[in-house]
Amino acid sequence: ETDRFEIEIAGSFQTSPKAICAYLVFAGTILLWVTEKLHGISTSMVAFIPVALLPALGVLDKNDIRKFSWEVLWLVAGGISLGLSMKDTGLANWPDLLGSIWRTGSSSGLRSCRLLTFELNFQYRYSHDCNATGYHSRFDFGCSGRV
Repeated sequence: ETDRFEIEIAGSFQTSPKAICAYLVFAGTILLWVTEKLHGISTSMVAFIPVALLPALGVLDKNDIRKFSWEVLWLVAGGISLGLSMKDTGLANWPDLLGSIWRTGSSSGLRSCRLLTFELNFQYRYSHDCNATGYHSRFDFGCSGRV
């Protein structure tokens, strides 16, 4: 039997002024996220704090920002936008929508189901086609994701 479990972590805790600033900003951000119910600042506003503070404090410069994986950021932003749109239009409640169509035969519900099916089909095909082939210009909206 083993009485202790040991983990060795390679690396060091940086103590430069920039590193200390980054640690404090991230700790403050996490603290604000966890205590949202106490202060009422929304998580989206809290998420903006490091975006504004890190460049302002000189922790990040323009070269660091250019090295970001912008494709991932656009994907996350698009997913959040799609989710909020589906919530606002009621499409996020598709199980309830399908149940009401089954019970009432509602034509507006059928239109919503068609729209949901089209949207999910479009998202699936576009994301898989583009990732598999690297071809992103079929529906080019002026955002190539390249910096």
